Amino acid sequence: MPNLIELEIPNHKALGGTAFGKLIYQEQLKERLTPEVIKQGVTIKFPDSIIAIGSFFMDGLLEALKKSIGIYAIRSNIRFITSSSELTKEIYLDID
Repeated sequence: MPNLIELEIPNHKALGGTAFGKLIYQEQLKERLTPEVIKQGVTIKFPDSIIAIGSFFMDGLLEALKKSIGIYAIRSNIRFITSSSELTKEIYLDID
């Protein structure tokens, strides 16, 4: 996927809470995830310092996208990278 967005979340090892997910979306993703970028495909990379990502965080992070493009488009066009393959698998399980 040609587009890469590296999230900047300093001083955290774990991410949780719908409100925090929404905040990260608003501050770091909303302006960058245009329909054109999503159509081309995009990778969202979490910092390597993050070792846990809660399902409520992912709900908040993806809420607006679920409403605008749907779960299928998220799964098809957005790739996630985390510090471990296990954590990345958990993210994909949280997308529903």
